[in-house]
Amino acid sequence: MKARVGVVLAGGRSRRMGGSDKAWEMVAGKPMIEHVVDALKPVVDRVLIVANHQVSRHARLADEVLSDLPEAGHGPLAGVVTALSHLVAHDVLITACDLPALTTDTWIRLLRYPAPSAHLRCHGDDVLCIKLDHDDIQRWLEQGCNTGSLFKALRALGIPGADIDVDRRETANCNRPVDIEACEQWIQSR
Repeated sequence: MKARVGVVLAGGRSRRMGGSDKAWEMVAGKPMIEHVVDALKPVVDRVLIVANHQVSRHARLADEVLSDLPEAGHGPLAGVVTALSHLVAHDVLITACDLPALTTDTWIRLLRYPAPSAHLRCHGDDVLCIKLDHDDIQRWLEQGCNTGSLFKALRALGIPGADIDVDRRETANCNRPVDIEACEQWIQSR
């Protein structure tokens, strides 16, 4: 069995968070990104973070930290292409640093989804919670799916959405201070 690597995308500019690095915003007593890494660790062999700033700070949470490849483009897709270029011989789970309420149980449910690669769909919405097997990673890199949106690239490769019944609050992005307040309430209520 190939090693499974968890990839956390943390390279954004956090404009809606007022420019502060949202990965390090406190949510329910710890940095947002730490919640994300903690949910991944039970189901992966190692963690990789793709970040364009504060690399040494991220290093305490991951086995490896990468910066976006210049040719990878911009946005979440750039982080994914960077990680996949580095992890061709692995199976990967990919998520974003702004999903702190996502649980290990949801990752397990996505891993049990019958397709070798899939992304989470929650109540009709695409969620940046992706599993890719090494064959689909190779196909992604060969086809050069590095422009447009991340979910458009997944659809172009035929990667299905896994409709898994998850509480919408678990998959809510924390992009603004008000989102953090709502997420904290949800995390503390479970």
